[in-house]
Amino acid sequence: MFKNLRFNRMELAGSLGDLGALLPIAIAMILVNGMNPVGMFFSIAVFFIVSGLYFGVTVPVQPMKVISKRAAKR
Repeated sequence: MFKNLRFNRMELAGSLGDLGALLPIAIAMILVNGMNPVGMFFSIAVFFIVSGLYFGVTVPVQPMKVISKRAAKR
């Protein structure tokens, strides 16, 4: 299961590239909706790690944009 996993500088760069979309959305949800930052970032991290291990590929941040738009409508 873990044979195809690799972590090099390209993987690190790709993981940090999505912070430009994730951090502003997460900070806005914390400030506007009063969400718990520890719970939010912990659940995002667990989701990314579990889905990466299961599927073998990283998750794009675009699903987080959908979640924030859905939460902002409530």
